[in-house]
Amino acid sequence: MGVLAMRDVDRHVTRGHVIVARINATTWLPVLVMMLLALSLVRDLYGNTYGLGEKLATVDTAPPTFWERFDASPWKAITGQASAMLEQRKAPRPVLDASVTTAINPIPPTPIPGDKLTSMADLAGYVQSATDSLNSTGKLADRCEPLKDLRTPWVDANGLPNAPLCLTSTSGDVIWMASIVNATGNAMYPVATPWLGVFHRDGGKWKYANVSGLIGRPTALIPTYTNLTSDLIPYQIARDFPYLVAKAKGANNE
Repeated sequence: MGVLAMRDVDRHVTRGHVIVARINATTWLPVLVMMLLALSLVRDLYGNTYGLGEKLATVDTAPPTFWERFDASPWKAITGQASAMLEQRKAPRPVLDASVTTAINPIPPTPIPGDKLTSMADLAGYVQSATDSLNSTGKLADRCEPLKDLRTPWVDANGLPNAPLCLTSTSGDVIWMASIVNATGNAMYPVATPWLGVFHRDGGKWKYANVSGLIGRPTALIPTYTNLTSDLIPYQIARDFPYLVAKAKGANNE
């Protein structure tokens, strides 16, 4: 009887029944896969609609990036970026104190003999010689007296313009010179006139330029050379002659 009962069971539990039972036991897997696909689809739809909408809403208000400006105009983007960096680093433009500069009188109270004044022709020759010496040796060939203060007479300790006064900037690329010369070509009737000039190294070469407008009196100008006014070189003047710069309100006077 036991053997016959087992055979009846075997006849009813076929291989097909076993496969169907196994499939029914794993029907949750397709459902899970479908749910994950649905969630992924919803996320993509949100990102492509609402997310994109939020980005487009800020296009008109957000400033363009450097690369967007570069793509539109490479030259303006580069120069604009460099200018902005320089403006951030550069100190405010110095303002000269007109009450100080206009009061400067380089002529000593004691008259200078005419034969002690350098003529304009000799001054031009001296400037050319000094320029050649600077370019060949990096130094001035002739001696000069220290230029300590533009507000004092531009003469040596003896009250005479026997040698020019000179001041070298801390960078070493600028040399100021000052003296008293004869602004006319007439040795019989000399006119004592202040002279202020500057040697500057540009691209490895030394050059000379006249300086005018820094003081309240006319200065001698050597023909054929560039004339620099004080408003063209305010930063250099402020570095080398800080006592000529107007003080901010509330600052203590010297």
